[in-house]
Parts: sequence; C-alpha cells; structure tokens
Amino acid sequence: MTLADDGVRMVPVISYVQAGYGKGAVDPYSLGQGSEQIGVDRGMAAELGRLAFALVIDGESMMDEFRPGDVVIIDPAVKPRPGDFVVAKLDDDESATFKKYRSRGVDQATGVDLFDLVPLNPDWPTISVTPGNPGQVIGTMMEHRRRRRR
Repeated sequence: MTLADDGVRMVPVISYVQAGYGKGAVDPYSLGQGSEQIGVDRGMAAELGRLAFALVIDGESMMDEFRPGDVVIIDPAVKPRPGDFVVAKLDDDESATFKKYRSRGVDQATGVDLFDLVPLNPDWPTISVTPGNPGQVIGTMMEHRRRRRR
C-alpha cells in the first residue's frame, strides 16, 4: 500500500485465496509492476490500517446489495460489530468469503468467538463458526464501490 503524491492511498486488489491467508495481505509487486491497485481518498486513507486491501465481489451470495464486479475495501485492523460486512475464512477452506457478520457470543468451554456469516441472498446458506467449524474474520468492510453499468 502506497501514498501517491496527491494524497491518494493505493490499496492492493487481492484474490479471495490471498485474503484467506489472513492478516498479512501483501502486494509482492512494486507499484505499476503487475498487481492491480485501487486508490482511496485522503479521508478514507487516514482511517485505514496499513494492511488494508480491496476485493472484487464474485458470486451471487450477497445479491442484491453487492453484485459481481463491485469492489470492497477491507481493513484487517477493524474489529467487526454485528451487522458489519466482513471477509472471513473457515479453517478448512482455502479461500475467504465475504458475508454479513452476526455475533453469537463466546463459547464458554473454549473461549472461542462464535459468529455467523450471513449471505444477503436467501438462496445461500448461513455459515456458523463454532469450535467444531472454526474460522476467523480477516477484516471488516470500510467502503463499497460500484461502477455504473448500462
């Protein structure tokens, strides 16, 4: 992530597999050398942690609010609150997913945070993170962008 001369901060656009690696999204390329980046304005740049990244929405689990091709800016430094949109990963999956966060408290026996990953499209199932189905939140959505389509 870099800061351009005009104060715009450049954030790497990464894949769902890269996001699944956790709180260390790294752009291995120098600026302009092969990795897509997206600019965020000064106001947003001041709010973002240094490991912020962008994802391009794919799939239909978050329709109609989020469509394939929309871009979301994610900040791993921001702890989600109920109702926030997050990127999360189940321990058994290779790639991350983008869903609505619903806290269910803490498992008393293990101390593990319990939460649901809720799709906005009712045709998709809710994913429950439990001690038997462990996972983690990678980051919280800070911005949503959609290009106008004709």
